[in-house]
Amino acid sequence: MSDVIRGIESRGRFRLLKRLIAFGSLLPDWEKGYAQSTDPLSDDELASCVDFIEGHMVAKFQGKLAEILAVPMLMHGLAGDRRLPGLVGCEYVSGDRIRCRRPNDERVGAASGRASMAGPDGIIVRRGHRNLMRVLAVVEIKSMRVSVRRLLAQTDGHLAALARGFSVDSSMANSRGALLGPGGQASNPAGVFRILVVPSTWSLNRDFRLQRRGAATAIVPAQPVEPPVSADELTVTSDGLTVVRLRWSRDALRAAAFSLAHRYMREVGVALANHPEPGAMLRTDMSAGDAGMNEILHQLHVAIFRQMRMEDDPRRRARTIELYNVFAYGWAIGHGFRDRDGQLRPLFHEDIEDMVKSRKPGSQASPHPS
Repeated sequence: MSDVIRGIESRGRFRLLKRLIAFGSLLPDWEKGYAQSTDPLSDDELASCVDFIEGHMVAKFQGKLAEILAVPMLMHGLAGDRRLPGLVGCEYVSGDRIRCRRPNDERVGAASGRASMAGPDGIIVRRGHRNLMRVLAVVEIKSMRVSVRRLLAQTDGHLAALARGFSVDSSMANSRGALLGPGGQASNPAGVFRILVVPSTWSLNRDFRLQRRGAATAIVPAQPVEPPVSADELTVTSDGLTVVRLRWSRDALRAAAFSLAHRYMREVGVALANHPEPGAMLRTDMSAGDAGMNEILHQLHVAIFRQMRMEDDPRRRARTIELYNVFAYGWAIGHGFRDRDGQLRPLFHEDIEDMVKSRKPGSQASPHPS
């Protein structure tokens, strides 16, 4: 996950996240009696930061999880399948190791370093003389829904980029153009396998129970997560796509991505507490990680009510509510929560108590009691 974290921290909006944890945002009307921090986020900056958490951070963690789970199949599982002839003894190269030459850039070294561009999510290659690589398959890994038309357009773009030349681990494997497809000395893009990796569609069990832990009460899933299938599945479609369906579902990946984002923001809180900026207002009556996450939850709550007051985009408000509910109460309860009137709103402790009280005898509580 280190490459994901480096990518997150390289974004300009990461500075907004650190400011949000350390300084908060402009005080809402109901907090005007408190002292304002020295460097609060404006309303627009707060909205941009919330979009960054949901639209970039969580999405990046989710995508990386899919890439990690796809590795066993891509490295070992495809080689023995008779529907994919020619892949025995080949090598899988993940996308974070690949850089491609930009269009019309003929400079020496242009297929590596900052002058280059990202390539596909992965390729399957056979190494030849002087480490020259022949690309036999291009891989797209999607943790969310995507249309076949869009996927084919993306793979066409990746094949064109690879054909211009690419590097692997900064080594100029094919600096002046790649060999695409099987056999011969010429390229044959039509012979390159197009492999799509997607998650399964099953949903997580949403039941839960409450467990006392000292003075606190923990929300515990009803049972460990176990995919209903034992292995990834491979199919070949009429469009010529090779589809690898992971045994893990989009729902499971999304839940895990929220958990990773939650843990990461706690670590940001710890880092800010260890190296405080002048005027920072992190709480000192709890651990640094708890203080950082507490401020995130508080600011998400502020953002929700500001968006309601300003009649902001309802889709943005829905995303903000989802972030708050999942970060505060976990995926099993927070994801897609609606009250008894079918309204999407922030969860309260009373809602959890109602869920527990409404469960049937001998059953676990559910976030959507009947």
